[in-house]
Amino acid sequence: MEQKQLKKQMTFRGVDIEYVADVFVCPECGLEAGTVQSAGKVQRAILDAYRKREAVSSELVKSSPPTRHTRQRATKTITHRQKDDQLKLMCRKLADIIQQDTSIVRRAKDHIDSLLKEDQGTAAADLIEWRKILDTYSIQRLVHFVMSSSERAKRLRQSNPFFAILNADERSKLAAEQYDAGPTRACDPASL
Repeated sequence: MEQKQLKKQMTFRGVDIEYVADVFVCPECGLEAGTVQSAGKVQRAILDAYRKREAVSSELVKSSPPTRHTRQRATKTITHRQKDDQLKLMCRKLADIIQQDTSIVRRAKDHIDSLLKEDQGTAAADLIEWRKILDTYSIQRLVHFVMSSSERAKRLRQSNPFFAILNADERSKLAAEQYDAGPTRACDPASL
């Protein structure tokens, strides 16, 4: 496999973006692969490209007179409590996923380890706390903690490492849960 930098395009949270990805490409079949580190860099590149596009589009919206569409979008903002309620619903579904496939715990540990190799600023403390939880809690205790309403669980829910390592099938299960959750706007698991 040959290492290449490829310019990629995708739609992220309804916004078309372009980013550069370091990947290994098979010269015979064109299959693309990466490492855990390159996956983290791709996620960062996607987020940076998204933020850049959103900054441009929000500047355009600010300079444009309000329309029915922009007024409607403005009324769809959700409160912190609604966001927390959505996250709690997602964590209930996540608990089911953890019980069905305990290998997700290993994937979360690996993800945390790769993140902690670089400076994570103030997030490092929560990541270290998550790593200790994953090392010491049984699956049953972990499931209970993920669904808990304790202050600690609420705080750590904001930095939950599982959302970053879910595969497409697991993400779709969480997204389906959000669409069934009621009138508040659906929440993309990758954004948490």
